[in-house]
Amino acid sequence: MPKAVLESGVIRPLEPLPTDWRDGQELHVEKVDEADASAEAIDRDFAELTALCSQGSTDDDARLAQALEEARLISKQQVRRSMGLP
Repeated sequence: MPKAVLESGVIRPLEPLPTDWRDGQELHVEKVDEADASAEAIDRDFAELTALCSQGSTDDDARLAQALEEARLISKQQVRRSMGLP
């Protein structure tokens, strides 16, 4: 669901709207509970993120590091080619 803000009586999207939404289409709009941005909610979200990250294995970390290094090398080669360098 895209996020939006109310400004001078007009709802202004903060991110792109889905491509299948059309002018005049009826939407359901709800006020966000400002408590969702509380320190407790942020701490809870980071605790969940930490728990998810701890489920990864060293093999996963190694595969990610290898993929990132390969992507960096490919990008470097593309830039060098675009600049006419060997």
